[in-house]
Amino acid sequence: MYGQPALPAHFQYNNRMGFFKKLSDLFNTAPVKPIYNFSVRCNRCGEMLTGRIDLHNEPSLDDDGKGYHVRKVLIGRGEQHCFNQVTVELDFDLNHKLKSREISGGTFIEA
Repeated sequence: MYGQPALPAHFQYNNRMGFFKKLSDLFNTAPVKPIYNFSVRCNRCGEMLTGRIDLHNEPSLDDDGKGYHVRKVLIGRGEQHCFNQVTVELDFDLNHKLKSREISGGTFIEA
């Protein structure tokens, strides 16, 4: 009644929630997924292919339990009528650091 007119209830609620939303956004950061990217060149046509491995979901635990193994098969777009398979096998330690890599049907492109 006295002083400033009262604001509608929905306006007051939205302002409070907006404040808390902004406050929570300051402390919440999106988790970073560990990704391993690599590039290879097809031995048959020379096409450059890229691969991506989500290190949380794709690797399989080795039989001895001392690391992880991933096998990726890449096939080009076929623009040069080449559908050659480039097979990449990667071994990681328990901390997801690359230990070894092998390739057939292509060569690795170093960055």
